[in-house]
Amino acid sequence: MKSKRVKLVAFAVFLLILITSFGITPVREKVNSSTELLKYSIKEKVKGRAELFKYTFPHCPFVISPVTNNAPIANNNDAVLFIHDISPIYFNYLKEIDKTVRANHFEKFTYLFLITYHHGKYNLANYPKFVNYLKQMEKAGYHMEYHAYKHNGAEFCCTGKEAEYKLDASLAILKKCGFRNVNLFFPPHGIITKSAINVFLNHHIAVITKRILFVPTPKGLKAYPTDNQEYTWYIKEKQLPGKLKRAKLNYSMALKNGELFCLSVHPGAVNTTAGMKFLKEMLQFINNKKNNP
Repeated sequence: MKSKRVKLVAFAVFLLILITSFGITPVREKVNSSTELLKYSIKEKVKGRAELFKYTFPHCPFVISPVTNNAPIANNNDAVLFIHDISPIYFNYLKEIDKTVRANHFEKFTYLFLITYHHGKYNLANYPKFVNYLKQMEKAGYHMEYHAYKHNGAEFCCTGKEAEYKLDASLAILKKCGFRNVNLFFPPHGIITKSAINVFLNHHIAVITKRILFVPTPKGLKAYPTDNQEYTWYIKEKQLPGKLKRAKLNYSMALKNGELFCLSVHPGAVNTTAGMKFLKEMLQFINNKKNNP
């Protein structure tokens, strides 16, 4: 019995070495064995777009094209802003973020990811004042997209049937609110199963994760590389210089590598003094790079 355990441990160590040799580390371990998650952290660049896709998503049977550049988002813009967790409970935080975005003329490159029935308590359709504010933002150029149904953890770490129910319920709420064109989905915590991702693709909704944007097209599925990171999770003043330096470097690297740079923020988390300073300076930096390439 002891010998058998030793062999199992040795085999586990061998697998760990094999995985990390490719620079890929699974970030979620305790999952149902029947589900295969599509979230991995990449420790280092893997040469070649096709190889990057292959090693990042080894269990995707529906991939028919290698990763290519020029993602069809924001008119192929090289940088976009993602605002997650759009919910009535963050209304005041959203207003503050909106002011900074508008001041830097970044509305057309900003995507809001909506929660339709937050915590099973806040049905978006029951908050007309908040919905009207979102519609005004949409008229100004913001994109209204989908993030979650109840946002109870990684809720799309589920079966296809469960994902279909949550998506249908959410689309019904969005339709009631007057939002009819959902084109993009970012799963809560960036975690989603194969079965769930196929549900969105079958509804012609693109799915974005930390590293890859999946886009269904008439000719099949396409995938695009992205650099999608968050730098402003309740940061403090002393962290600001380092966060800005890292974000600016990653933006420059994304441009060089032909990747879409996605700057993610969460209402509340970004609304610290340092967080709002970061957002203002980063948007100014991006605009300056666009105007002076």
